[in-house]
Amino acid sequence: MHTTCSDGSLTVPELLTLAERKGLEYISITDHNNTKAYKELAKPEIRRLFSGKIITGIEIGSLADGNLVEILGYGINPDKMQSFLDNNPPARYDEYLPKAICHKCESLGLTLEAKCQCLRPDALMQLIVDQHQDFLKSINEPYPNVNRLYRAGLTNKHSKLYLGFKGMFESAQTVVQWVHQSGGKAFLAHPGKYGANAAEILEAVKNIVDGIECFHYSASPKYRDELVQFCKDNGLLISGGSDFHGTPKPTVELGSATGDLMAPPEHVKWLNDMSQI
Repeated sequence: MHTTCSDGSLTVPELLTLAERKGLEYISITDHNNTKAYKELAKPEIRRLFSGKIITGIEIGSLADGNLVEILGYGINPDKMQSFLDNNPPARYDEYLPKAICHKCESLGLTLEAKCQCLRPDALMQLIVDQHQDFLKSINEPYPNVNRLYRAGLTNKHSKLYLGFKGMFESAQTVVQWVHQSGGKAFLAHPGKYGANAAEILEAVKNIVDGIECFHYSASPKYRDELVQFCKDNGLLISGGSDFHGTPKPTVELGSATGDLMAPPEHVKWLNDMSQI
């Protein structure tokens, strides 16, 4: 789950209050590329808002065989992880993406607003979807919404819209090393969101990560079962989560989402060994 420390709409206290109201047993705040939420959680008056267990966590952008993917780190030491990020900062989406998207559109002859680089990434991508469907269809890559444009186009190395992220993100192997050196376990986040590249990405990381996020709203029941089997075949751990953001993802509720997200207890015994606060 995500807070206002990255791209969520709820503050840490608001998120904990909601989690308490829903009676959740385990939660993990996995903000993108930072552990700032855990500075707030160090305050007793904030931590006591939630009576359940909080597994320390983070979600970090990285490159796996050229594809932009996210790595979840659970059970990390937040301060140690932040030191890795401070010294080797991954790209900041809101700073890098607008410039890269505008440059890509210019190279393809697509006109955008003069101040497009000042727009937030989601607003800029929506502009492309709204104004350039003819072009998108002409390259046989129709993108009906922002999420598909991002996942199947801008971050997909096989697409003509691929931005290229060399020098802006560390390799998945390096990010996994950060997670391990911070005392945690590393999981490939939401394979279902990587579309046609998911199989390629799974092969690229299966000998690097500790596990796979099999239970996620982006995975159909059939694909979820395939992911669980993939983990069993490759000796990998299994995780799941709602990937709650609040208003940016209005259909995703805290602790639940479309589809069956209830990971059977036998799949998540590893949680008991994770660092908690």
